[in-house]
Amino acid sequence: MARKYKWTEVQCGSCLLKYMKRTSSLQGWLGRCNKCSNHAKFANSPDILIAFLESGKATRFQRGHALPRVNPIKFSGINNHNWKGGKPKCLDCDKQLSRYEAKRCNPCARKQFRGVKRPLNVRLKMIQNLPRGSKHHHWKDGATPKRIKQLQSFEHKLWREAIFARDNYTCVLCGVRNGNGYKVVLHPDHIIPYCQRPDLAYDLSNGRTLCRECHRKTPTFGNKALRYNAA
Repeated sequence: MARKYKWTEVQCGSCLLKYMKRTSSLQGWLGRCNKCSNHAKFANSPDILIAFLESGKATRFQRGHALPRVNPIKFSGINNHNWKGGKPKCLDCDKQLSRYEAKRCNPCARKQFRGVKRPLNVRLKMIQNLPRGSKHHHWKDGATPKRIKQLQSFEHKLWREAIFARDNYTCVLCGVRNGNGYKVVLHPDHIIPYCQRPDLAYDLSNGRTLCRECHRKTPTFGNKALRYNAA
């Protein structure tokens, strides 16, 4: 079956000749008929060169000779007719990004969520979907000690956050806290050690906020808790 083409009437810009031209070939047409385009006197005219450069065809063969390439005109980047702005920049630091779909660089993306906690229902849902126990690929028949499991449990994290919030993130012994150029490491301390009263592990009245230096001075720090006498 023969293919049907659409034709339209055009006029040569040099000899003013009117003729029929295929519609699909109008996109790269330079406005001249074949005779005028192949004529030697039009090959080096400035308007032809400009037309070639604007259409992205800096090299066009005319009677076996190529048109001279004009430098330093280039057709890449912002000089290209399909230029759409390139890769985006970071919304915070205005740094050039490496991916088109990115909105922030890695340091700014981490800074955006630093110190921001997810809601409690979201955290519970994430923990329920995590592979734990025998479902985890590193499961070794329950080789993790009981104390380590307790420190990594979600209940211990909630107890730790509640102790810090109650004491306003301040050491109850020396009164130091983060801010004003100071960076303090805070520890949640059990007043009665966990090894003596495991039932008070999540009791808020049995916890307090201490800085690292004050925590080391307490009689319940580390192995000293084994010799601690609560009475």
